[in-house]
Amino acid sequence: MAKPFHFDTGRHRLFLDGMQVPSVTGILGALPKDALKFWAAKSVAEWAYDHRDAWKDLPRSAAVDMLKREPLRFTKARARVGTAVHGAINAHALGYDPPEDLTDEEWGYFNAALSYLADQKVQVIRTETTVYSRTHGYGGTFDLLQRRGQGPIEVADFKTSKAVYPDVALQLVAYARADFIGDADTGEEIELPRASTGVIIRLAASGEYEAVPVDLDDEVWQSFLAVRGVYDWTQVISARVLRRPLAA
Repeated sequence: MAKPFHFDTGRHRLFLDGMQVPSVTGILGALPKDALKFWAAKSVAEWAYDHRDAWKDLPRSAAVDMLKREPLRFTKARARVGTAVHGAINAHALGYDPPEDLTDEEWGYFNAALSYLADQKVQVIRTETTVYSRTHGYGGTFDLLQRRGQGPIEVADFKTSKAVYPDVALQLVAYARADFIGDADTGEEIELPRASTGVIIRLAASGEYEAVPVDLDDEVWQSFLAVRGVYDWTQVISARVLRRPLAA
């Protein structure tokens, strides 16, 4: 019997009741990110200036292709670091040793996470767990379901970014208000403990961290649903609204 849900880790695709559903992070990609346009332009300009010998003798098309890919090379490199750090944190939470091949930078992020867990007296309830919303058609994997001391249950996310951004609250509220946890091994739909607050933990390569609690109230939830609607517009609805042109 086929499972009612499935996460294809190789292609990073989520399926629910036989249909592919978007991930939480994919949905949030519909948010406007004007700052990224300026960052990408600056990134290309800086790389072009610093590495002019690498492209100045190339044909125009080859040089343009090399230069335009610089932002993608950077983001892919940062994604690899994030994946390694999250894997090490998950291994620690499950009682295993972290991989020995972490870079110095990754060890710094990992040690920052250990400091957070110890300083805040974190009780790990679940880690790297995939949740699904049948009601709103999405899925995603949260970093941590936790309790700090004797406090309430919270959903938490580790970041290696340069700052703490409010958009992450939309990510956390989507996880917190999903319908169920999908057990990949048994196919069982497990009740998701409710969390009304979250924590964004920004890790630094120096071994330090910044932990910022966030509200996951109804207003934040409605904001996520609005972005969910924008995602549907950009990915589905906009492709079908235009009809054939009228005859002249």
